[in-house]
Amino acid sequence: MVNDVFDSEIYWSLQDKFVLVNGVQKDYKYFSGQNNIAFCLATDRYLLFGRYHKGPSATPILIQIYNFPPIICTHHEHLICLGVIPGPKSLKDIASFLVPFKNECAKLANGALTFDSLGKQMFWLHAYNIFKLGDILSIEKLLEICGHNGFTPCQLCLITGV
Repeated sequence: MVNDVFDSEIYWSLQDKFVLVNGVQKDYKYFSGQNNIAFCLATDRYLLFGRYHKGPSATPILIQIYNFPPIICTHHEHLICLGVIPGPKSLKDIASFLVPFKNECAKLANGALTFDSLGKQMFWLHAYNIFKLGDILSIEKLLEICGHNGFTPCQLCLITGV
């Protein structure tokens, strides 16, 4: 039975792997520390002002932290908004907007020296992005694939069009 992300195969398989940052293998494994953070990048394009298929759109970039209890980790007050990519047209290249996020992910994987106020000591905090979430159009942009209408829509599978 899967209760949350910590019961998933992805999480358990990562625990057996050494952290890899910018091609350099670290001497510690994913989620080996008791204070490590698991999070995902979530994005979804939406139309402003409730218009149908026309009009300005926006794409929020959110962080969902999985260390919160599953019943509250999706509540607005527990999401971190990294920004909103404005329209007016469909987003072409989300990767260019995510460069600062990817740089921060590398820093978090390397570790940030942090103070534990309860234990009154310093520790290395590590955080890892384990998922990317979104609707079909957002995932196409995140994976940099041509899309669901393309002859070979996905680089990850062997599906081809007719």
